[in-house]
Amino acid sequence: GSDDNCWLGPPESGRQVVLCGAATLAPGASTTFTIRATAPVAAGSYTNEARVVMDPALVDSNPDNDFAEFTFNVVHTSDLWITKAGTPSTVNAGETLTYTLQVGNLGPSTATNVTIDDIIPSTVAFVSATFSAPAGSGSCMRGGDVVICNVGTLEANQTATATIVVVPQQGGTIINSAQVRTVETDPDTSNNSAVASNTITLLAD
Repeated sequence: GSDDNCWLGPPESGRQVVLCGAATLAPGASTTFTIRATAPVAAGSYTNEARVVMDPALVDSNPDNDFAEFTFNVVHTSDLWITKAGTPSTVNAGETLTYTLQVGNLGPSTATNVTIDDIIPSTVAFVSATFSAPAGSGSCMRGGDVVICNVGTLEANQTATATIVVVPQQGGTIINSAQVRTVETDPDTSNNSAVASNTITLLAD
């Protein structure tokens, strides 16, 4: 959209041109035009140029100030979130405890190279880590006390799920934490981590 006195003109060198007209300007007077546009899809640096022209029959005493430009940057932002739950909430030592991790992308841009890092408590025995959604994408692997799930790409409003199975070895409360990250700029990192707390009981023999 643009000011009522502006309209689309013929493109120049493949670039879109907006023309704005003011019939006359008295000495010392000025006028303002407002042009609204949609940002480019591709990230990067862009320059917007503007120039003013007048009746060629008139003489511009200072043509050096007839041109202006503005450079702006377009970045991709993806607001990722993660939730984590351990079931059952209370489990006997030596029995299976399952962590379910769900991540999502609130957009507005597609998130690429999305990764989940899950720190396995030292008091559990690792059993497995699987990636179940989206179908056909993502994988999980264990490296020391960390399980890394490579989610890959998440479109805006898309979610993915990973499942980690462990067996607690000791009684007490265990805390398991995980975080999600991407190479895109995340405008809100407060929802990029999650914690699950579970109670482990010891069975008397």
